[in-house]
Amino acid sequence: MQAIEYTQKIRQLLQSSDKANVTLAFQLMEGQGVPATLHGLMSNDFYKKTLCIQHGITPPIQDLTDFHLEGDHIQPPRYVFERFPEALLRLPHLQALTFTRHSFDKIPKIDAAWTALEQLDLSANGLATLPDDFGNLSKLKQLSLADNQLSQLPDSFKKCKQLTELNLSNNQLHEFPTLIGQLTKLEKLNLANNCLTKIPATIGKLKRLKELNLSGNHLTDLPAQIGRLKKLETVYLSQNQFEQVPKHLYQSENLVCLEIQDNPMEQEQIEEAQRLFQFKLTVMIFLLGKKF
Repeated sequence: MQAIEYTQKIRQLLQSSDKANVTLAFQLMEGQGVPATLHGLMSNDFYKKTLCIQHGITPPIQDLTDFHLEGDHIQPPRYVFERFPEALLRLPHLQALTFTRHSFDKIPKIDAAWTALEQLDLSANGLATLPDDFGNLSKLKQLSLADNQLSQLPDSFKKCKQLTELNLSNNQLHEFPTLIGQLTKLEKLNLANNCLTKIPATIGKLKRLKELNLSGNHLTDLPAQIGRLKKLETVYLSQNQFEQVPKHLYQSENLVCLEIQDNPMEQEQIEEAQRLFQFKLTVMIFLLGKKF
């Protein structure tokens, strides 16, 4: 087939309202080449952008700045990726990426990719590890790795010093990653539903922290340093093993919300918390499912 005829055929398929024809166009291009004159037709809707990524055809979407794709488990395999598509790493201008509910357990090395990325959501993919050079994403401000199978973070993670929001909830962390203490711009930290038994003193380095979620772990106490977090406003401690309200929280002068229901606490501890907090008129305490 001559080049002109081939290009015309691909154009017709791309312009079709039938997704089967559009898919066929990408299948043909994967084997026979991509006409540069059709780049605009290949990136003018979400479905075609997804096919570009699926087939590893990135020139038409080189200028993409954000991409959001949640895996479709009802109608697979249309939107479910069993391997992380390396085509995403070849998009140099990405600033925001949401790629959730797929079925891969690892992502490739970052190398020099994603130098502009500020928001990344890789929740619910089954990730068991992160690449050793994950810290190359030094411009990240918001990161969610929730609902995966992570048991540790790579040492390079500490280089993500621009992070203001970090969600590691619903993973397999048995120890608080101490390198988090070096992410001093954090304002929101979510470690709910892991297997933590202790919070280290290094949490006291997070001077900008406003919201801390430690629910659903195996904690019995908090370190004294948590009382030095002067900007801390909201703390979630539900479903742990606290027998009393951690006393150091009373030093958190801006605390406005404490949730600590479903812990083995006696009525005396509840009443003590009421007395100590009653002078903080802006504070709401949730204990054992009740609002005081």
